Amino acid sequence: MSDTHLKVRPGYGQLNPYTSQDSLTLEKLEKGKVYDITIHEGKRTSQQNKSLHVFCRGLAKTFNDAGMDQRKVYAEWKEGIEVPWTEEAVKKEIWTRFQKILCQKESTTELDTVEPSAIHQFLCQKLGETYGITVPPWPSRQNEGKTNGHG
Repeated sequence: MSDTHLKVRPGYGQLNPYTSQDSLTLEKLEKGKVYDITIHEGKRTSQQNKSLHVFCRGLAKTFNDAGMDQRKVYAEWKEGIEVPWTEEAVKKEIWTRFQKILCQKESTTELDTVEPSAIHQFLCQKLGETYGITVPPWPSRQNEGKTNGHG
């Protein structure tokens, strides 16, 4: 096989094809043969940006359904009146706050293609441990419409 471009997403110890064409290319790789892989981390994609907003909307609904207003979730962060969660509040107060800590990046436009998944996994773990809630899955074509009924 000559040089071939293949776009994949790492996940759970495996490489997941990005498109159906990438899936076909991946199937052509010979078992037992060694392939040289170069990692290119680009800026987050527009689909990842859309997924971020779907996730934030879903998490806002999850918090609200659990009766967890913003004061309850980040009381140690700031004083506030009882305010239901919104997509923008989740993005600003949860996502961006942890993005700055984990990735040292101020804006979601600075994220590469790996960082959104890493931030999501961190939030799943920490919010589940701390508040006992199940965080919505990261939106993808495979789980479209399965983000706690949001999206």
